[in-house]
Amino acid sequence: SFDNLKSFPTNGDIEEPLIERSVATWIDVAKYKPTAELHYSIALGCMNLTRSAEGYMHLIQSLELDPAQADVRQAVDALKSRRLVLVLDHSTTARKLVCGLLDKNDYLVKSATKAAEALAFVDDVTPDLIYMDLSIPDMPGLDLVRDFRSRPELAHIPILAVSHVHGFVDRMKVKVAGGSAFLAKPFQSPELLKEVEKLTKPWKQPKEKAERPGGRGPID
Repeated sequence: SFDNLKSFPTNGDIEEPLIERSVATWIDVAKYKPTAELHYSIALGCMNLTRSAEGYMHLIQSLELDPAQADVRQAVDALKSRRLVLVLDHSTTARKLVCGLLDKNDYLVKSATKAAEALAFVDDVTPDLIYMDLSIPDMPGLDLVRDFRSRPELAHIPILAVSHVHGFVDRMKVKVAGGSAFLAKPFQSPELLKEVEKLTKPWKQPKEKAERPGGRGPID
């Protein structure tokens, strides 16, 4: 089952860097010597790093290499109906909190730290929702909102903009640029979940150009 995928041994901050290094190494190896077992291991690591969209993609690759894996097929079936959220935030702490929260609430998550990463992702996959902090390092946030909106496949995809700067004029600029909703940082987890649920329901299965991947305190 999907829950069984989350069995990679972890011990908080001590183990997470080890998992990240292991996953990075396995991904490099898989480029030259792909095996069903290797892609499954990558998926396992990604799931524990709340990189569920990426994990889902590797589960599919594992299943393609060995279609007889009943447990992997079950996990793929469980994940493919989940809504996919692209989370763009340059803050490591905030990004991990948001991804972890969404992952625990049955969303597939794909994280990005820069506009370039987010744009590269949407070139291949259309998410159900884009969560983005406007304070990204490599491009003005409002320009990125406009870029997303200029793409036909993203024209109707909800964009949830978040920022520490949240005056009336700032909110109006987001709306004019094409943002669907705005959250002021810091915000509480229930606020985010409520907004995400509102923006993704009712929802339709996204059209994809590639096989699709799926805290109590304030998040700032």
